[in-house]
Amino acid sequence: MAGIAVVLLVPAHVVALLRVPRWPAMGSRYDAPTGAPRPGAESSAAAAAVPVADLGEEDPADVWKAIDEGRDPTERVDP
Repeated sequence: MAGIAVVLLVPAHVVALLRVPRWPAMGSRYDAPTGAPRPGAESSAAAAAVPVADLGEEDPADVWKAIDEGRDPTERVDP
């Protein structure tokens, strides 16, 4: 039984190793912020002018929207 598993798994691993360079990579959207705006994103000055979600009384959807926009919802904006 183990011999059958080896006969099936070894070729599968070889095929996977040969195809690894062509596998899609994770997009730059998930990279740590560098200060440079992402292509297609609004400018950092415009993003800074948008108030940050307040975690105290805000709807959780607003917190997720802030994260989607690349802002830190835990930072407080002084009025």
